[in-house]
Amino acid sequence: MTYYRSEEALGAVAPYDRFEGTATFVLPFRRNVGYLRASGGSSLDSSLPLYDLFSLGGPVSLPGLSLGELRGSSYWSAQASYLQRIADISYIFGQSIYAGLTLTAADMSGRLDGVDAQPTYSGAFVLTGRTPLGPMSLSLAATTTSEWQLVLGLGRPIEERTINDPSW
Repeated sequence: MTYYRSEEALGAVAPYDRFEGTATFVLPFRRNVGYLRASGGSSLDSSLPLYDLFSLGGPVSLPGLSLGELRGSSYWSAQASYLQRIADISYIFGQSIYAGLTLTAADMSGRLDGVDAQPTYSGAFVLTGRTPLGPMSLSLAATTTSEWQLVLGLGRPIEERTINDPSW
């Protein structure tokens, strides 16, 4: 969880509040793994500056949308994933390849583009793992807004600037 408060008394141009949190539940099952994640954020009825708006979109926060495609003053997101281990590369170094499915539902309110849309749902087929070249991922995703996305990542994961980014 993160909470920011901007105060004019401390030199801020405009006062505002920004609260964001996430919770993840991981369930290992034999050689496979499932996880549930819920995230949300609110401006607590204050006016956020453009640089501090919440963003959704990208292979982690909302597969099928471009990085940061949705920007606004509050949001919620729920995600369920199941990954099945399909290959062991190196047991000693923890290198394995997983294939699976990710389902996501999310909604952004107070959007920068002024659109008042229904929640967006997405599904993604994922191939991911740790390899001798570093982390690798391949994702094919589609949304209920008729958008789709194919993402190949090799090396450090793509930063989306959301609370769900890995913090390594």
